[in-house]
Amino acid sequence: MTAAVEARVLARAGWRGGLKKGDSANVKKYDLLLQCCGKGKALAEGKEIHEDIVRSGVKLDLRLGNRLIIMYNQCDDMADARRVFNKMSERNVISWTALIAGYARCGNSHNAVKLFGRMEQEGLKPD
Repeated sequence: MTAAVEARVLARAGWRGGLKKGDSANVKKYDLLLQCCGKGKALAEGKEIHEDIVRSGVKLDLRLGNRLIIMYNQCDDMADARRVFNKMSERNVISWTALIAGYARCGNSHNAVKLFGRMEQEGLKPD
C-alpha cells in the first residue's frame, strides 16, 4: 500500500470514526488526520475534514489553521492555503513560512517574495 493510499484510509477511518462536537480531543484528531492527508496528498479527504471542522464548531485556532495551510500546501492547493491564512485571527512564523514555502515550491516566487516582505513589515523574523 502506498503512502497516499494509507493516508486516505487513515483519514477516512478517523474522520468517519465519529468525531463529536465538543470533544476536547477533536483538535488533536483533526491535526493528525490533516497531517496524514498532507503527507499522502489526499486533497479530497483533507477538504472533507476541513469542512467537518467548520461544521462541528471546533475553533480554528493557530494549531489547526497552521495544519490546514501545511496540508493544502502539500497537496498543491495554494488558493485554499491562502484562504485559510487570510481567515486566521492569529498568525505566527509557522503560518507565514508555510504559505511562503508553498508559493516558492509551486513556482510562484512573486507571491512568495511579496508575502515575505509583508511578514517582515509585521515584525516577524523568518525561522
